[in-house]
Amino acid sequence: MTKVAVFESADASGLPDLLDAAADWCELVVVNAGPQPWSADEREGIADLAEVVEAAGLDAATVAERLAALDVDGVLTLEDEWIPLVAAVAARLDLPYHDEATAEAVTHKDVQRARLAGTDLGVRAAAFTDETSLVAAIEAVGFPAVLKPVRGNGSLNVYTVDHEPGLRAALIEATGTAPSVRANFNLGHGSAGARTWLLEERLIGIPHPEGDWLSDHFSVEVLSLGEGEHWPFWLSDRFPLIPPLRETGMTGPSLLPLDVQRLASERAAAILTTLGVTTGITHLEFKLTATGPRLIEVNGRLGGFLSSIVPHVSDLNPVRLALEAAVGKAERRPVVPTGYAACVFTHVPLGGGRITALADPGELVREPGVWRVDVRSAVGESPDYRTGTNGRLQNVWVEGATGAELHAAFVTADAFVADGNRFE
Repeated sequence: MTKVAVFESADASGLPDLLDAAADWCELVVVNAGPQPWSADEREGIADLAEVVEAAGLDAATVAERLAALDVDGVLTLEDEWIPLVAAVAARLDLPYHDEATAEAVTHKDVQRARLAGTDLGVRAAAFTDETSLVAAIEAVGFPAVLKPVRGNGSLNVYTVDHEPGLRAALIEATGTAPSVRANFNLGHGSAGARTWLLEERLIGIPHPEGDWLSDHFSVEVLSLGEGEHWPFWLSDRFPLIPPLRETGMTGPSLLPLDVQRLASERAAAILTTLGVTTGITHLEFKLTATGPRLIEVNGRLGGFLSSIVPHVSDLNPVRLALEAAVGKAERRPVVPTGYAACVFTHVPLGGGRITALADPGELVREPGVWRVDVRSAVGESPDYRTGTNGRLQNVWVEGATGAELHAAFVTADAFVADGNRFE
């Protein structure tokens, strides 16, 4: 049977989706790519379901040797953090995956921007690590702008900035220290791996045609099947961001006009070709602007939460598609939607606060259009709003046979959690 090595960290959060998608089609080898060895309980729990390779602290060559001994046919990760390691292992085993230069481009936003510079596909951007390069970045980019770490996802330490004092205040907020010649620009809250910051042009959006319950940004999932051959198989709308720039969820299939979807798909293909992507699934985010869809960023893996949304309202399992791509067996095919589904994120207020009450998930799931509720926090906890999507309190999954029904379910769920979640 086909064997795919999937790279995970200690919590193995994506493993259930991978196991379900693998089913009787392939065997999984689960690789601990994190810095710490798994505990005996973690290893035992995973070993009942798949082969386990302990790779904590090992270099790519050693990991490749271990996987070669197991005769794996493909490698895959659903996490940005492990993409460079997986690329290095794939190169040594001659398996389909991003090459190492492409892996750098889809995980380092400064490299991504540099690759797209000089085309009409990117935005003005400049990286900085100290006071001197900060001043140069301000001169190169100007305002309004967005501040973000060059490595990261889930809205972690991402801020809108309108002027230099606002930029410096955002750096203080993220790093806990005032930026100066001696300041440590390398630390953002919860993102020890972010060693460089990026200042980039802020795109000015236009309203979503379906109304203000949907955001002015959206995403495109693309399967690449060779050089210049890209299949955009799913477009997702997003819900409006909340300060500083936190995601509040997504829905699909997209309700955008078909001409906008076509243009976004064309631009996605051109961007991926420019970045050197030739295989696997990528996730691109775009802003709706007066000049058409403009790129926000590219991630070298399947977008989060789509492993549940897409199969719920179509005949496609995108995780299965990612596994097929990992062994070079993925193909284009028609995708037939059967309705609309969404995941709504709830958050702590800007500035934080201790949770004093949470909406009852048992009651919430009985509301019209709500099909699942995941509770991630508990009364008494004080989630940090700066951690972006990782700091969400609940995932509320809603559905509708039409866009109007989905909107009604969204409004119902949003009102329910707004009434039930309390903070001090």
